[in-house]
Amino acid sequence: MDASMDQFANQAKAGSVIMVNGHRHQEAGDNDGYHRSETHFQHNERAATFSFGLYWEDPGVYQLEDVMEPQVVNLEFPPEGDRFMLDILEVYPGDVYRDLVISEMRFFDGEDWFLIDTGGSETRKRGILEWAQDTPMGAFIDKQIYNRDIGTEDHYEFHYQSLILRSNGSFVIWKTDEWDNLDIDRMYADGNWQILTDSSVRIFGRLNRVGRFDMEPYDPYAGSWPDQGQNIDRTTVFSDTLRFGDGWLTSDRGLFEDFEY
Repeated sequence: MDASMDQFANQAKAGSVIMVNGHRHQEAGDNDGYHRSETHFQHNERAATFSFGLYWEDPGVYQLEDVMEPQVVNLEFPPEGDRFMLDILEVYPGDVYRDLVISEMRFFDGEDWFLIDTGGSETRKRGILEWAQDTPMGAFIDKQIYNRDIGTEDHYEFHYQSLILRSNGSFVIWKTDEWDNLDIDRMYADGNWQILTDSSVRIFGRLNRVGRFDMEPYDPYAGSWPDQGQNIDRTTVFSDTLRFGDGWLTSDRGLFEDFEY
């Protein structure tokens, strides 16, 4: 997998690099930032061998261990320039997903650790925040909104859902439904979003649904379906349109119950 690290705003020199394999995520109910999770680490593919160097020169090849901790890699020939090439040559397989995740990459110039920035991410983020200020999204962008329903004393049900749309163009949705017969349905979705109008955005990315249902076994003559009596663990690529106004937000696909905040 080639990844051209495009033209940078300034010249950069790197003698070492810190690589952090795995997915960083935001737990449901937690808006304090990202966390590393052993489960998410194992679910996704991780970089095993990679090459890195200047875009027009032969790169060095480096090996990573399959660990969650940050790994310092000393580069054979410290490159200096404004365009680099990162190529993932081998991966550690994920238990669930066939997608590679690197949550962090920092460089050392002999004095300080730094992040390489193309100069465009902050500009895009400022543009989104300026747009949001004049729309209903200004009330919830970069904030986690959620609904929760616990049911009654006689009939236990637990329903929880949360959503965060970030100004960096990413989103996360969590949804959990539990019933007193021990049926469980959990949905997690993440990806990116783009502006459609001043009252709607398009989200697109990956949706994972995990369920456990206490149902009758499959009977083709009764009109039941093979998922009955089985656990469900599915990952799909999806897109949806979210519409919002003052104090509310909905999903065109019915991905979640309407939010009121």
